[in-house]
Amino acid sequence: MEELEKYTEEEEELSEFEPNLDQKPKLFIEKEYRPKKNGKNDKEVIFWKDTFAHCTHPTKEDRISSWPEKPKKYREVIGKYSEGVRKTRLKVLELMCEGLGLQKDHFAYELSQIKYLLINLYPKCPDPTVTAGAVEHTDGGFINMLLQELGELHVRRQKNGQWFAVEPIPSALVCINGMLLKVRI
Repeated sequence: MEELEKYTEEEEELSEFEPNLDQKPKLFIEKEYRPKKNGKNDKEVIFWKDTFAHCTHPTKEDRISSWPEKPKKYREVIGKYSEGVRKTRLKVLELMCEGLGLQKDHFAYELSQIKYLLINLYPKCPDPTVTAGAVEHTDGGFINMLLQELGELHVRRQKNGQWFAVEPIPSALVCINGMLLKVRI
């Protein structure tokens, strides 16, 4: 926690993740009460999540030097991991292009190259009956790759609006289409 405090800004309001290419690593803390989205339920939900985020591509030396120094090998491990995820992501985009009958490099432009690392922590909440780690949302970007450890991810099918649980597969990445991909197609 002491190390994470270096990446928290003193703010009057709780912060929400807002991607910014030049953004230095930051801890976004979302612990607040808000009414449910549909407004029909008089109960409030607590969004109880900490997100540590930073840009990992395009890689620049000054960006890497802003990454945490602790744990000792963070920069080395995250650098290698991020590059592997980037290569996988680009390959998935190529395969999607092939499946859609597009040229292999259809998505190979600047916006498809930007990549962030987000690490979510869902700390214990004093009242878990009204806790939501994340609410219904649409992910930005082209493709979001999620390393899922717990079975709490739910995705809604676009065709029929039905929600289904995504069961985690150890060491597998879940690929989720982002809004930029939907807009671009």
